[in-house]
This record gives sequence, structure tokens and C-alpha cells, in this order.
Amino acid sequence: MSTTSSFALSSFFSAASSSTSFYQWQAVWFGDGLSWRVLVPKVLVDQFIFSVVWSTAYQTLTFRWQALRYSGRRLWHELDRNFVVERMLPVLVTNWMFWIPGVTLVYSMPLILPDARSTFSPPRSGAFLLAGLAQPAARPTS
Repeated sequence: MSTTSSFALSSFFSAASSSTSFYQWQAVWFGDGLSWRVLVPKVLVDQFIFSVVWSTAYQTLTFRWQALRYSGRRLWHELDRNFVVERMLPVLVTNWMFWIPGVTLVYSMPLILPDARSTFSPPRSGAFLLAGLAQPAARPTS
């Protein structure tokens, strides 16, 4: 198995594992009912806290690190305001376009279907593959 394949698989399952745990905590915090009073807070926390603070940052940094051939030094030098605007923001916006309806559907499933929820979790990391593919226009280096 190539380094790229190993990297993709480990990133995929790491993100899926954190999403599955997050779904379980959401049930504790907000309940496991199917009413709007349960669904709306779950979707809002998922998309405007979890996705912003954890999943978008994790995926964007992870895939950028891979694109830089696992050079922590090169990644560190890219971390500035432009990184957030040029790399993370496009990933976050496309994430919202796809996953706000997607997690609404996922959270509409009864809690007794944890395997189905886990099945829907890994594609979240796949949606963030754009982070590794999104390449802004080359900036002149000094």
C-alpha cells in the first residue's frame, strides 16, 4: 500500500471515529428525539461549532501537510491569515452546502441505528478531501 493510500485511510477512519463519538455526545446533550427542538440544536452545533473548530481545521491541515510531503516546517510557514481565507474557508463553505442538509438527515435517524450513522460519518472526511486538492494561485516567494 502506498504512503498516500495509508495516509488517506488513517485520516478517513480517524475523522469517522471522532464523528461517531460526537453523534453520541449530541444525543446526551440534546436528546435522541426526532423533533425540531432536538434536530435544530444538533445541526447548529455540528455545523457551526464542531465543523468550524475541529473537522474543517483537522482536514485542511492534515491534507495540506500531506501535500507538502509531511514537512511540518513548510506547513508551519503557511499558517497565516491567508491559509484560513484561501484554504479553510472554501472547504468550510462547501462543507455547509453539502452537510447542513446531510446531517439533518443523519440526525433524523433513530438513535437505535448507530451503524447507519457511522456509515454516514466517514464521507464527512471525504468531503474535506477538497482541502488537499484546493490549490490557490501560486504566490511569489521571497
